Amino acid sequence: MVKDTIQAVKEAEEKAAQMVQEAAESGKTLVNQAKGEALQMQESALGEAREKAVRVREKLAKEGTEYLDNAVAAAEEDIASLKRNAGKKTEEVINLVISELI
Repeated sequence: MVKDTIQAVKEAEEKAAQMVQEAAESGKTLVNQAKGEALQMQESALGEAREKAVRVREKLAKEGTEYLDNAVAAAEEDIASLKRNAGKKTEEVINLVISELI
């Protein structure tokens, strides 16, 4: 009877040691899996952030180009208007000078 009890205790200790070992291995596997998933999520988030940054940069470049094109067009219109006005003024000045000379 004592022998059976000792044998049962040894078997229980061996089984407990095996369970602890399996739990440790399972824990390591879960930690490694979680690390892998975290790394994958990080890479995915970085990829998305990079893509978004590229889209924003392209949008800003397009908006900047449009703004610059509009500013150039407005400046060209102003120049044309100034040239027209200068032409009119030139005629007025010439007519005034001629009238003064006569």
